[in-house]
Amino acid sequence: MTDQELRDLVGALATNTERMRQEADERQRQADERQRQADERQRQADERQQKADEESHDIKEYRRETDRIIRELGRQIGGLGNKFGSFTESLALPSAERLLREHFGVEAFTAYLRRTRNGNHIEVDGFGFNNGERNEGYIVEVKSKLDDRSIEQTLSIMERFRSFFPEFADKTLYAILAVAEATNNDALQRAFASGLYVIRFHDDLMEFLEPENFIARAF
Repeated sequence: MTDQELRDLVGALATNTERMRQEADERQRQADERQRQADERQRQADERQQKADEESHDIKEYRRETDRIIRELGRQIGGLGNKFGSFTESLALPSAERLLREHFGVEAFTAYLRRTRNGNHIEVDGFGFNNGERNEGYIVEVKSKLDDRSIEQTLSIMERFRSFFPEFADKTLYAILAVAEATNNDALQRAFASGLYVIRFHDDLMEFLEPENFIARAF
């Protein structure tokens, strides 16, 4: 090999080496770029996951707060219902007692008659009675409005009353529904058909609602 041929070979090897180095550098650059893009995608995915986790946490907190508000509203509404019931009874019972004395000659009246027997319980809002020849008892149930539920509850009390209060078992019993609202005509007719007296508020007092030919049911 001549000196020139040797120089040409060395030059060719150097050229090839430089080309290979440049290609290797380019491949490394491309690999680095792909890694950078992959890292960026992972970073974005991590950010989305973090945001989703934060939103999920916010949603859970919102649900917890909503549940708390609903429970509080339920408690307040329940309290209002109890207050309204007590308010209605405090107005209705004195008027009911007056009506019983005037219409039926009731001699004694008791508010909030309660008793438990054999694990069972009964509550009566008001009970008036007379002795002697008439020997009658009048059970008063106070309701905010007249509907099927109030009628059924009253009839249930009438059916069970004697078993809880045997001391009044010899009396002829009548039921009186004292209501703040009696605008449901169908319920009113069902109450009359069941033989229940109905009294309602009128000008801050209570009055009987009694249709023509009404016959009260003796229990």
